[in-house]
Amino acid sequence: MASAKLTITGDQTFGVFVPSSGSQFDISLMEFTLGAGESRDLSYSYDVLLQNDGLAALPAEFACVPLHEVICSPDATGFEQSAALVTVGYVDGRAANPFISVNGEQLSFETASGIGPQRFSQSGTLHLHVTNLDTNFSQTAQFASFATAFVTASPVLPIPEPSTYLLFPAGLGVVFMARRRNPTGS
Repeated sequence: MASAKLTITGDQTFGVFVPSSGSQFDISLMEFTLGAGESRDLSYSYDVLLQNDGLAALPAEFACVPLHEVICSPDATGFEQSAALVTVGYVDGRAANPFISVNGEQLSFETASGIGPQRFSQSGTLHLHVTNLDTNFSQTAQFASFATAFVTASPVLPIPEPSTYLLFPAGLGVVFMARRRNPTGS
């Protein structure tokens, strides 16, 4: 079965784990105050593990993350698939402090579908640079970091080969003949 796991460690640890079909979303919020002209650099470690058996699968329910930005599950391919996304330094532009510049990073990962079993594992570091552009006053702002994962893994029952259909009546015939020879059924 397909699965996706993503763990992020920084000021706070957060992450997602989807062991079968579905999606999961986790968010870490941070509020900070920077002095006039001050900057801050933050780093986040991430570990991601995606895997699938490469089997045919029904599409999982289409899902999107609960933000005003549209980030949705991958398009259905007819095969197992897993995907993960991590963003550090996400700022909602509708409520952002114009004096605070937040330069974050975003990474996305996805297994290819329909080419057999896959296992993808990666670790690394994401960086975030925050600057107070106001050289006269301290400023306060918020940003979010989030992780999301999507998995399509509902197995499709295989379609029997035509020869299987021919064996079924033959099997019934053998049972019928055995019952005729032994009418008591024992």
